[in-house]
Amino acid sequence: MFVKNNPEAGYMNGTIGHVVGIDEGMPIVKLLDGRTVTVGESDWMIEENGKIKASISQIPLRLAWAITVHKSQGMTLDTAVVNLLDAFVAGQ
Repeated sequence: MFVKNNPEAGYMNGTIGHVVGIDEGMPIVKLLDGRTVTVGESDWMIEENGKIKASISQIPLRLAWAITVHKSQGMTLDTAVVNLLDAFVAGQ
């Protein structure tokens, strides 16, 4: 599952696919609509008063076999399986 928006590359936060290969050390992901995307590193920076305090460089993918409700907020998911077995108490 992608964890960052990148419309130019063809994916958004929550887009789901399968890693089908590696190209020059970067994963190739086949999306559910059949397209393939080679995913490069994304950079984030935290700035304060014009000075960089921290920077992060990562491949914006996460295993999607299990995520929490909190992590899924703000995502548009193509498909989901939800276990609500213990989600409710008496009277709900």
